Amino acid sequence: MNINIHMNIIGHIEFILDNFKLLLVKSL
Repeated sequence: MNINIHMNIIGHIEFILDNFKLLLVKSL
């Protein structure tokens, strides 16, 4: 269970970082 939760958190962080990178590229 803990491993699944940890993977979920990592997935959310990667998702947020990807969206943040897209916003930075669009703002340039």
